[in-house]
Amino acid sequence: MQFNPGFRLSIIDMSFLIVTTMMAMLLYMQAQYFLMVVVLTPSLQFFLFCNVFRVRRLFELIWAALYLIIFTATFHIELNPIVSTTIMVVIGLIFIGLEMRQPDYHGIFWQRINPELPQWFEQHDKSV
Repeated sequence: MQFNPGFRLSIIDMSFLIVTTMMAMLLYMQAQYFLMVVVLTPSLQFFLFCNVFRVRRLFELIWAALYLIIFTATFHIELNPIVSTTIMVVIGLIFIGLEMRQPDYHGIFWQRINPELPQWFEQHDKSV
């Protein structure tokens, strides 16, 4: 495994962001605001999880399951989408905060938050 902490961005990530942004704009122009939020919320959240804060897979999967539950409930009980989006953003911030407290945190600002990361990586790298 290669030591590569911090923010990352690939062509696939950029393509995904462009496609989801275009889809959201199209939904906005069609006054499909709920669907626009349904597209943007997970897209932006997973960009933060995968590229900015590099959150572990378990937190991503829990967030995704909660997203499906909450937005399904939002649709069926006609809950205000702003409320459900706020709930999901708060849950995402909690997971980001939990991730930043881990000894292997390697997302943005890792040098300030986790200056011992290079030593931790050397001790736990299984490819050596």
